[in-house]
Amino acid sequence: MPERKPGGQPVLTSQEEADITLIINQLAEWKVPLSEIDIRLLVKNYLDRQGKLTRFKNNMPGPDWMKLFMRRNNLTARAAENVKPSRAGVTAAEIQGFFSRLAQVLEGVEPQNLFNYDETNVTDDPGAKRCITRRGMRRVERRMSHSKQATSIMFCGSADGKYLPPMVVYKAKHIYQEWMQGGPTGALYHRSPSGWFDNFLFERWFFDLFLPHVKDRPGKKVLLGDNLASHFSIPVLEACKENKIEFVSLVPNATHLLQPLDVGVFGPAKRVWRRILENWRKEARSRQSIPKTSFPGLLKKLCSKMPGANLKAGFKGCGILPLDPAQVLKHLPGTSDDQDSRSLLSESVTSLLQEHILPGTAEKTQKKRGPKVQPGAAVVASDLSTPSTSEVKQQQTPKPKTAPKRAFTVLSCDDTSECEDNPDEENEKTDTDAEDEESCSICFSWNIPGQRQRQIDWEGCEKCGKWYHSHCIKRVMKDKEAVVEDFCNCS
Repeated sequence: MPERKPGGQPVLTSQEEADITLIINQLAEWKVPLSEIDIRLLVKNYLDRQGKLTRFKNNMPGPDWMKLFMRRNNLTARAAENVKPSRAGVTAAEIQGFFSRLAQVLEGVEPQNLFNYDETNVTDDPGAKRCITRRGMRRVERRMSHSKQATSIMFCGSADGKYLPPMVVYKAKHIYQEWMQGGPTGALYHRSPSGWFDNFLFERWFFDLFLPHVKDRPGKKVLLGDNLASHFSIPVLEACKENKIEFVSLVPNATHLLQPLDVGVFGPAKRVWRRILENWRKEARSRQSIPKTSFPGLLKKLCSKMPGANLKAGFKGCGILPLDPAQVLKHLPGTSDDQDSRSLLSESVTSLLQEHILPGTAEKTQKKRGPKVQPGAAVVASDLSTPSTSEVKQQQTPKPKTAPKRAFTVLSCDDTSECEDNPDEENEKTDTDAEDEESCSICFSWNIPGQRQRQIDWEGCEKCGKWYHSHCIKRVMKDKEAVVEDFCNCS
């Protein structure tokens, strides 16, 4: 008979605790981590099913037992971040396919020629701060002005730790010279009604900022970015081909794993920004949102405190330089076919857990993304000419809310007599109206920044049914007299 240890005897055997620990770890990998009360209820349910009478009141373990259980089994309490099901659904096969294609693209590319771009925003909120106060005080507040204002910034950097000047997009209808003074050297400033980047602004960043900095560099260049519709346009891809730049798309819903700026730069930069904003609030004594005249100076301070080492660490953490898929694969959940862990749960419990962790069958709102391209492979202009499945369905099934348009007809409204008859009618279309209309097949957008809806000219092809902005056709063809027949090659 084995000798018993002195003192109180454990309720669960060491093997039972090991089995429960394995279940806890497996659920955490499935992205369904258990809280302290969940584990205590799990143990209570197990003891009730075994028919055991223990020293626990109603077989419910207490907080003290929970602390000792965590200490014995090398468990710790961590704050769980919320992850969307689409991000949690990224598979190891997608990641491995991305790296296999990326390895071919990166062959012979120097670190100074490997770039990653991404847009983010900085808010006018210094955030919470830990302060010292008396015990028992229920609510700790500090007087600090803040607002919900946010400003979009496009950052870009190379794998050797060098940053390009940023591009700032204000949420405004106009932009003034005072909003562009005192910022980082070489920075570019623009505006949009939404405050976010669209196809037009991305082209401005590419042609006015990125291309002048890299086109004279020797050797092949690679530009990594996410798969958003506003980042794909024929002029950008043609310019990439002319200047030996490989435009590579990341795996959708995996930018938190594969985007170097996301992984290594933006987190520390946001913390620095909050300190800069807090100091500015104290010095300026301003109760309003950040004046756009002061923003460039604050951005300059932020850029001066963004070390290149963070950018290098981002490329390394994403397994891009040096190329190491294991850096990303270790963050993905392990295979759910682990027989050891499955043997610990009944078939009914296992199926119930899997029902909870699998994506739901509810209808999902599709995010506007770019064309179907291979993540990790270079994107060329011909990839944009092939319509996606959704575009084919859109051409085959007419939308009931959209009035039919005549082919090869320029649609515009320079005559304001109709508008004068209805002065209360909105001249601009709402975002919902714009979603119901077809978008331009070149810029993938309904709007043209700086132009009202009634001032936008459209041209349609009677053979393929696609519609284009007249402005986009002339810009791509580099001919002010170009029409849709000169551009569309559907025949």
